[in-house]
Amino acid sequence: MIAELFAVRTQPEQVSEKQGRDLCSVDSEHGRLELVIVHEPGLEVDAVMPWTLDTMKVDECFNRVDLKAQHRHFSSLLKSRGAQVVHVKDLLLEVSHLGEEARRDLFESVWGKEFLATQSLNTLNVEQLITGYSREPLAFDKPPLMNLFFMRDPLFAVPGGWVVIARPHFPIRQVESKLMRAIFRLHPSLKNIKVFDGLADDPDVNIEGGDVLVADAETVLVGVSQRTNERGADRLAEFLFANTPVTRVVKVFIPKQRAFMHLDTLFTFIDRGVVLTMPYFWSKPEVYAEVARRANALNEKMGSDERQDAEDWIVEPPRIELLTKGKNGEFTSKKYKHAMSGLQAEGIIDKALFVCGAEGSWPTPEAHVAKALTEQWNDAANVFCLSPGTVVAYKWCTRTVSHLQDNGIDVIELDGVELMKGRGGARCMTFPLRRSLSLQS
Repeated sequence: MIAELFAVRTQPEQVSEKQGRDLCSVDSEHGRLELVIVHEPGLEVDAVMPWTLDTMKVDECFNRVDLKAQHRHFSSLLKSRGAQVVHVKDLLLEVSHLGEEARRDLFESVWGKEFLATQSLNTLNVEQLITGYSREPLAFDKPPLMNLFFMRDPLFAVPGGWVVIARPHFPIRQVESKLMRAIFRLHPSLKNIKVFDGLADDPDVNIEGGDVLVADAETVLVGVSQRTNERGADRLAEFLFANTPVTRVVKVFIPKQRAFMHLDTLFTFIDRGVVLTMPYFWSKPEVYAEVARRANALNEKMGSDERQDAEDWIVEPPRIELLTKGKNGEFTSKKYKHAMSGLQAEGIIDKALFVCGAEGSWPTPEAHVAKALTEQWNDAANVFCLSPGTVVAYKWCTRTVSHLQDNGIDVIELDGVELMKGRGGARCMTFPLRRSLSLQS
């Protein structure tokens, strides 16, 4: 039924309310992947140039041909393991084929009524909602959605069959959320899915899907990070407790650094109760402080003014706060100074594997962390679970891939050097809409 609903056609099928609800089902990070939405990058990446890198939130310019080819290969890997892969561009085209009223609604929802009043609808192409609107090179009236191929962030699925529209930290990424909210409201195959957009309308909230991990049907982890603030985590907890089977929300506090912009850049599930994460990150943050000091000393010796804030690791070490659903809409709070031990004590995590190998396998913790930071920068920890014990990971992260394989994890290696330039891995590039029930996986 899923495949039939998302075959590209000029008249998408109007599905029943029950069919729509059943499309969305995510109660874990490890259940077998059945349906996933992705975006293959296109002309929008051509707006990336050395003088727009910070604005576009990337670190390098792209070769669009190679980028598209690598993303297409990524999609083929997902399909080869039985997942139905749906592309945002196809969803947009199907909405546009519904008629002029739907097209107008789509453009107004993303670009606003005032701007659309100055344009002729017939001259606009729905792909411009992604590639941007400009009358000459780089003179964008409506900017390109350069980061849309990181589909994890503008929205996310939670237990109970809900899709939550995120409110990203940067305004340009908030446009991505507007686009996805409009698609889910207008597309006949998606419109009956339950969508919560209350967070997107709260100006004091920042929350992105890269910070939201579904441990099980009753437990959701939310990173409080560079991109997600504590109000976003608390507002999500309030919604989950009131509307879903979730009874526990774990706020995971991590350093507000670009290298760790989301929780899933350093912590992902690879099986039931098994995670891949950074060595010593949770247990000995002082190791990171020492590596930062050594890096600062090297930079100074070489005449560079680049510095890492070593003391932040000591003053604000990673920690967790467990929120548990109570009566009358209230919830209780329990804090753990040591995050990993707290997750283990609460039965959320049974085992951890580490970027670049097991803790204790290197001559010193500092040597391990220095190498792990290099692989983590290229998203070694941002793997994507296709089924229990099966993940997609970047081939470039050789030590991490070997460590996973040595511990019985089936690693599907993705050759994605061009994809890595965007600072996002396999999990970042996916929005899972349906997984098989984790108890049956």
